[in-house]
Amino acid sequence: MERMTEVHRHILQMMMAHKFMAEDELTRKLEDFKNNFQYETLVQNNSEERFDIDLSEFITTINSALNFMDMKIVREQHPKTKKILYTLINQTEDEISKLATRYSIDELELFKSICEAIANDNDEILTIVVATSKRPKALSVEAAEQAIRLFIEEGWLENLPGQGLKFGFRSQTDLANYISELQTLEEEEEPQGEEEEEE
Repeated sequence: MERMTEVHRHILQMMMAHKFMAEDELTRKLEDFKNNFQYETLVQNNSEERFDIDLSEFITTINSALNFMDMKIVREQHPKTKKILYTLINQTEDEISKLATRYSIDELELFKSICEAIANDNDEILTIVVATSKRPKALSVEAAEQAIRLFIEEGWLENLPGQGLKFGFRSQTDLANYISELQTLEEEEEPQGEEEEEE
């Protein structure tokens, strides 16, 4: 592993402060940090050592340092805009628990219900109004609407015109395994009536 420098630390701090960062913006910031901390001088003065040069090398070194914390910076393409984005994710086993420090138990139950409805994908447009009806009894309509808007704002959900609520970019990166399990479960539970009729 290459050594962590002030440039690496500032890239990590910036990733911790932002939900997502576009690749071009992150590359510009990297060059700014290199200039600010005289990175080229450090490289020249330590020619016997190998130093990171491009963004991917910096990310690899940072991820090696984060490994013991089960955290990682990932590079993904946004499904709608196709932009390349970087985000810092938690790789713990219980992926829904990643939201636990931010939301109440009732809000998490609401989020799970919405995820299940999206995975079911039965051609129903899942609007915010419809989604609030899936709230736990302890959560008011107003609180549910507020939580859903926060899920959208923080990238867990997207509200697409004419399509309703869908998995947001953050869900697709941080909760990929959970979403995959939900979709597999829904496929297994699909009724076989149509196939039987054809036979």
